[in-house]
Amino acid sequence: MTGFPASRAGLPVRSSKRLMETLRNRGSPYRLPAALAALPYAQRRITLRSAINGVGAARPLASEEPNPADPAFAARVAHWRRRLDLPEVQAVVLAILEETPEPSEQTRAVLEGIERGRMELPDDEVGRWLAGVVRWLCGASAPIIVAPGS
Repeated sequence: MTGFPASRAGLPVRSSKRLMETLRNRGSPYRLPAALAALPYAQRRITLRSAINGVGAARPLASEEPNPADPAFAARVAHWRRRLDLPEVQAVVLAILEETPEPSEQTRAVLEGIERGRMELPDDEVGRWLAGVVRWLCGASAPIIVAPGS
């Protein structure tokens, strides 16, 4: 897992209708390219939509083929589905986390906690956030989550 709770980034914890305004006021890296900024809002939408729809236009859709299957990845997904009786989406996320080349400290903690069946997480904002992630990933098969030293 990368990242951390939104409030640690200085963003509101709850959804806000003024999120874009908040981001702009806090110096968000979000900036419109000059060519788009010069256009009226309606024209920006049309320009962006045309650009997105034009991606890959040199290759007709009828000639596109899906990427080849990855049997090793499919086997890891099947492993997580069987082991923890998970829906496919959560099993896919666990399989992806497992193959992350440089996992964060939190990713390692999640994977090790699931493996051991027990996780020590601090009772702070990050610990509660990770606990929620683990509960979403594992459902009823989530490891026991305790405070450090328990």
